[in-house]
Amino acid sequence: MTTRIGVIGCGGISATHLKALANETLADIPHKVTAFCDVEEEKALARRREFGDGGELVTTDYRQLLDSGSVDAVVIATPHPSHAEAAIAAFERGIHVLLEKPVAIAVSEARAINAAHARSKTVYTVHFQNRHDPRFQRVKRRIDDGLVGRLYKANITWNHWFRPQGYYDSGAWRGKWTSEGGGVMMNQCPHDLDLFTWWIGLPKTVDARIWLGRCHDIEVEDEIVAILSFAEGGIGIINSTTCECPGPWRWDIIGENGALMIDADEIAAFRRPEPLSQYTRTTKDFWSQQPLVPVEMTLPQKTPLTGSYGCWRNFLAAIRGDERIIMDGDEGALSLELANAIIASGYLGRPVGLPLDEGLYDQVLADLRAGKSGAAVTPQKRPRKA
Repeated sequence: MTTRIGVIGCGGISATHLKALANETLADIPHKVTAFCDVEEEKALARRREFGDGGELVTTDYRQLLDSGSVDAVVIATPHPSHAEAAIAAFERGIHVLLEKPVAIAVSEARAINAAHARSKTVYTVHFQNRHDPRFQRVKRRIDDGLVGRLYKANITWNHWFRPQGYYDSGAWRGKWTSEGGGVMMNQCPHDLDLFTWWIGLPKTVDARIWLGRCHDIEVEDEIVAILSFAEGGIGIINSTTCECPGPWRWDIIGENGALMIDADEIAAFRRPEPLSQYTRTTKDFWSQQPLVPVEMTLPQKTPLTGSYGCWRNFLAAIRGDERIIMDGDEGALSLELANAIIASGYLGRPVGLPLDEGLYDQVLADLRAGKSGAAVTPQKRPRKA
């Protein structure tokens, strides 16, 4: 059986998917790209010239692609405000979906996508390719094996996302609540948020502060600080921005049994000889530091099946019934839920609980789209130079 694939959205990220599909590492799973769709027809034609043989369907209407009878599966690589509509339409027609991140703008949309998938007999995955990276899989196994244990604190900085004003000026949709649905949380940090929910899980409450256009002439948040509280007493602190250069990508995950420190590509791990709470209560030396035992964290090298290739292999194999999906819709929605919670808390000026009330967030987003800033910090704008 050859899986026939349609590409919905032929912008920049579509090339990543098409290169993965053309790679010889996937040659053992029969598949073929049979259709290209973009609202700008020339973009679809350009992708067909680059990656097709000339016989593929080209259309500006994704419904025509879905109804053509020429596809068994689609990759939806449009801007995320249109993800929900296209994914639900595909599921209603029994078509498998690989969906770009973030899955949608609002958690209500993500839940609607998952409900439509549950009603269908299809395969659904989200393009969070870090789930297929052996380095991050190693971290996940260490955490699941109890290296960290009960969480004390996750202190995390994602400040490697610097963007100049020209980035936001490059597209009319960028930096607006109506067309992008958010800033650093929605556009730059979905992969980081996915790693967080995968490794640590969702918190119980989020108490955040967000800055709207702190360093850029945009409507949306370009800096956030969030304090997360977990059910078992752990604390998370996340700060992220597109305003700093250079900026670190740093994780400190501290727990009862041990610790993980991740700084760019360097990962250090330590195990405690005894639980930290026990050492804290029983040590007689009030200047002491608990001795830690280093844990070997030599990381596997990236392979041809890392990232997007691994995501496509898993998706195509699952369609054939040979594998289970690694990154399903329920998992894919978690990072969006956390992003929404941070924005909602920052707008409302108070903590919000999780699972997130989707009606609450829909109202917050409506207010932001109407130009209200709530409790969010909006710096006084300086005149832009001509």
